[in-house]
Amino acid sequence: MTFTHFFSFSYRLTAATRIGLLCGLILTAAGGATAQEPQTFTHQDLVITTPFVFVSPPAALSAGGYLIIENKGATDEVLIGATADFADKTEVHEMKMVDDIMKMRKLEDGLLIPAGETVALEPGGFHMMFMGLSQDLIEGETLQGTLQFREAGSVNIEYQVVDRKKHMSEMNHEHH
Repeated sequence: MTFTHFFSFSYRLTAATRIGLLCGLILTAAGGATAQEPQTFTHQDLVITTPFVFVSPPAALSAGGYLIIENKGATDEVLIGATADFADKTEVHEMKMVDDIMKMRKLEDGLLIPAGETVALEPGGFHMMFMGLSQDLIEGETLQGTLQFREAGSVNIEYQVVDRKKHMSEMNHEHH
């Protein structure tokens, strides 16, 4: 299964299925952790699950961050920004295919999290973009960050650093 095929397949999955797959894969990629519950951060009506970043090459300048946001409230929410202790600047981005070319752009108005829905920030789609990394991202580390929402305000979270090859191998293995 190619990278493009995997992501078109993953977007057809229900949010609950994607959450289950990501949680299991992140636990596996993080070293086979035995914990059954995914890493979760709750603030008001928001539930943020499985924040992670991939290991970075030495002296990398940027990295992507991924997580799942569930809005259990009755009103829409918007992820308008973020900060990270390990980067000079953090932005909310989108990647999508345009004329057979993968394009990435900052979401100037933030990312809508509709009431009662779940939005996954995952490779090949919506994600956090960390620029000006202040350190190498090493497998097994836990890194501090903050998400900023229009209505709910700030939510402190922790990103787990996972190995990309292990993560993608596990994801491909799950779909064969």
